[in-house]
Amino acid sequence: MRRLLCLLLVCHTSLACAQNEPVTQGEVRGTLLQTEKHFRAVLKMPPPKPSGKMLGDGEPTTRRFTIERFAALVETLRPKFKIRPRPLRFDEKRLAKLPDALRTKLIALVRGGFIAPLGPLATAKGESVTLKEYGDALGYLISRLAEVTHMPSTKFSPYLQPPD
Repeated sequence: MRRLLCLLLVCHTSLACAQNEPVTQGEVRGTLLQTEKHFRAVLKMPPPKPSGKMLGDGEPTTRRFTIERFAALVETLRPKFKIRPRPLRFDEKRLAKLPDALRTKLIALVRGGFIAPLGPLATAKGESVTLKEYGDALGYLISRLAEVTHMPSTKFSPYLQPPD
């Protein structure tokens, strides 16, 4: 336990210095591959097919790239969804101006609760994504994926209890 706390402290202090640096496409791919790998293991899905060489690993990521990768991960895990929560209601005018195809993906992810409706990934004006913004968006995505891929107990989940 003590080693884990020390490791977390070292990671936190090293990441705190780099929070405003842009995330690279390789880092986004790496974290999403690890996320997908763990979800596939827990959900008993076959491992993904290996892909060839990935170009642009050192390039700073864009919001477009991140949203497309998030949408691909959600679509990959969609067959294992156990529940379908109510769609989130939000003001679409607050979302960033994006091309139509990407905006449609963003709206679907926000409506499904996979991206925060007022988070930087959905509303920021710039194209680059910082480490802090990406970490926040990834945590939000993982928590929602965990929620929709596992059936909660009906005893402790009010929206799954029958009306009395």
